[in-house]
Amino acid sequence: RFTDRDIGGSVTAFARQGIRNVQKTLNDSGQRVIYGDTDSVFVDVAGTNAFSLAKELSKDGMEMEVEKILETFFTHGAKKRYAANIKWPKEEFYVMGYELRRGDSFEIQRKALKGALTLILEDKPDKAFRLVSGIVKDIKEGRASLKELVITKSVKDAKDYVRPQSMAGVQASQKLLARGYAWIPNSKVSWIVTNSKVTPMEVEPYVEDFCEDMVPDWYYYAGRVVKTLSDIATVFGWDDIGLSSGTKQRKLF
Repeated sequence: RFTDRDIGGSVTAFARQGIRNVQKTLNDSGQRVIYGDTDSVFVDVAGTNAFSLAKELSKDGMEMEVEKILETFFTHGAKKRYAANIKWPKEEFYVMGYELRRGDSFEIQRKALKGALTLILEDKPDKAFRLVSGIVKDIKEGRASLKELVITKSVKDAKDYVRPQSMAGVQASQKLLARGYAWIPNSKVSWIVTNSKVTPMEVEPYVEDFCEDMVPDWYYYAGRVVKTLSDIATVFGWDDIGLSSGTKQRKLF
């Protein structure tokens, strides 16, 4: 295997400069650039033929093509985190970076996030965050099922971690083995957080049909949902208290 950091750096530097040139060309011609990331440019093509525009931009060693045409688009400003309703090549909801795509997210967290983003893309942000606050309330009052709270990740052998005792996945896998369940390192483990107030937090392995008596840390899960939506909510003047209570806080100034 041959590795040369300078070659890697020059390749990415060339691509970065190329994208900046594309953005400048678009801005100079009166097009509105909305976002850009690594090898892409998001541009408002209202009244413009996107395919003709891509062809015009494919000069000087760059090859631009139309990947998607979005009907609506939202980002709260963080890199590689956005949501959109795609119009072409097929109509669908699309999300990048948010917890919908993270392995350690849980079902009701994904439900809250997708529901909120869907409503935001429909220009209904207040309705979005009242939906979230309703979900947070349901969690705090114990109206979420265990299945909606399960966290699942691939876990390595304990010896492969520097501090295995602090890893929730390691704790869950060791409890599985101690109870006679089969588990192979580097495979997935599912668990429920039962006490986040201690360090390391306590978790219990989730085995369907054998967890009826398990009591989750409801406030941990409610807090995770609030944190997931926190940065997005701030864009629209909602804060964490508002997300928890369902009431948009009136600002002092």
